[in-house]
Amino acid sequence: MFGTWAGPCPAHERTADGFGCGLVLNPQRYRPARAMARGRTALSQAAVLLIGSGAGCDALGEGERPDPAETARFKTVMAAMGPREIRRAKIAWGVGGR
Repeated sequence: MFGTWAGPCPAHERTADGFGCGLVLNPQRYRPARAMARGRTALSQAAVLLIGSGAGCDALGEGERPDPAETARFKTVMAAMGPREIRRAKIAWGVGGR
């Protein structure tokens, strides 16, 4: 979604009980035109799929080393997702071809 950058994820947002993914919580902040055209809920649901929600965030903090067990779990969850659903979610966010 954001490419490669130094520093924290631009969508890492503080919530009442910690932190969450802004792509899920507030998709209109990151793709306002898409949120208006497709609906905030649809974009949020697409983000849930694309980030592998429930598998843990794949972004690392500065100086943080990957945890092999977490990486394996994330890859397993992502591999189980259907290519058609992933394609639709990418199109919803404008990051995949038609």
